[in-house]
Amino acid sequence: MNYSGDGFEIDLTQGIVLYGEHKHTLRAKTLQVLTYLLTHRDSVVTKVQLLEVVWPDVVVQEQVLVQSIKEIRDILGNEVIKTFPRQGYRWVAPVTVRHTPAAANSSRTRGYLLAASLVLVVLVAGWWLQSIQHKAAPLAIAFLPVSNAVPDSLHSWVPLAGQRFLTAAMSQDDHASYWQVIPAERVLSGLERLSGDALVRLAQGDSHDVKQHLAADVVVATKLLGYPEDFQLQYDLYLPMSHERGVVFGASVEACFAQLVESLAARFELSVSAQNPPRLQRDFSNAALVSGIEHYLQGDFSAAIALLASARLADPDALAATRYLAASYANNGEIQAALEVLTQGLARIAETQTAHKQDAREVLRTHLLLGYLQLNWFADDLEQLQQAEQHVETARNMAVAQDDKVFIAYSLEELAKIKRLQGQFDLAQAHLQAALAIHSQLSGNYGQTATLIELSKVAAAQAAFSQAWQYLAAAETIANQYQVAANQIWVLLAKADLAKQLADHQQAQQFAMQAHAIAKQSDDPILVARVDTWLGNAAFYLVN
Repeated sequence: MNYSGDGFEIDLTQGIVLYGEHKHTLRAKTLQVLTYLLTHRDSVVTKVQLLEVVWPDVVVQEQVLVQSIKEIRDILGNEVIKTFPRQGYRWVAPVTVRHTPAAANSSRTRGYLLAASLVLVVLVAGWWLQSIQHKAAPLAIAFLPVSNAVPDSLHSWVPLAGQRFLTAAMSQDDHASYWQVIPAERVLSGLERLSGDALVRLAQGDSHDVKQHLAADVVVATKLLGYPEDFQLQYDLYLPMSHERGVVFGASVEACFAQLVESLAARFELSVSAQNPPRLQRDFSNAALVSGIEHYLQGDFSAAIALLASARLADPDALAATRYLAASYANNGEIQAALEVLTQGLARIAETQTAHKQDAREVLRTHLLLGYLQLNWFADDLEQLQQAEQHVETARNMAVAQDDKVFIAYSLEELAKIKRLQGQFDLAQAHLQAALAIHSQLSGNYGQTATLIELSKVAAAQAAFSQAWQYLAAAETIANQYQVAANQIWVLLAKADLAKQLADHQQAQQFAMQAHAIAKQSDDPILVARVDTWLGNAAFYLVN
């Protein structure tokens, strides 16, 4: 059946949308959502209806539906589907229905086919769930190479070494009774035989071709992001009848991998006896958090806010969602909302005494971000500055207690900014020199770049401009050594600020344009927006 409207045509049979000169292939679940909305366009369809129809017998978060609605709107425009708060959705765009020959059968025939399809789905679902619980043969699981998105030249080893790490960890004796872990070499060989279209479909959430080529029941895809000593590993878990997403955080790459294996073990209850094969849990996926982080990194802060608010609503104690939500608010110019979210997150932990359940690093990060926001947006407010210092000091004390060197350094840098604003330059320099010493001990020590930039600002505040330039030259050398685009840009913008302070506006513009060229080449929307803001072409609120 085809539907045509103002400038678009929808082919439900093939799952294709033609809009102008563009052709879009819909994901299977998004196609089901669109089909249901079109065939029930005379009424408001509740979220419960859609979830029951499109994701039957699978417990998923409401956000998977929100994501499918967003995909449809991204293609056809926001006006085709109207949201009715606390009710659901309704297709409202005028359409003309054109039946294809296959759809011209009698209603009775269609009813028989639908009934047969439903029976088949139930039988298949029942067979699979029974096989999960009772079959003797272990499930086949395949780990794909890790996608490396760490922005430096130090982690080129991650894709294949990470895949081997995960494969080996899941092959340990404790897990071997439950899984047939497909060797990494066989996975790589199978991927080489896949077509480009199959890989694109996998990226869109359709793992059918990959599973078929690898003879796998479960496929795990991962993506590593972050900086040395502060990483996150996003993962997609392609199950026989569903797709789940999640993220883990860690101070090292190996810690992230180990957390994922631990999460998978909990996901399938691998701690049970060998007589009981793995059984599904229903609280594994946190797709809203992952999607929210992705939108945040793309600079789409409004979409990130909606997704992260949903993730926080589902788990009010999740400080990672709270932190990213606050950063999204701040980058969207909603500073008060950001402060309130962080304050509420910390207050909830104190009230419910759930701190022991939190990753201690997330608690100190929340304090540090709160101090950072108060420092950068209310620098002229003495009371806010004092509150900022209290939060940063709390973060530093927690980092010292945990021997978390990278966050000790980050805290010292923020304290130095406060002391610079207070005119206590000697104390600011002492904090920064201590931070430099810590960064020099870390792997991938390009964290020194930010410290050197702040040292330059302290020198400039004392009219020691020659020394300020020297600090920036040292920062630039480190940023170029590791080829980290963000750090290269921060150095160039710091140079532009210093040149502007010295009334050399032509040189300031040259530095900013160099930064703009690097940002464009990096294809990072946040970096581009940051430089455009400096150039006066945009308004962007930077939160690192």
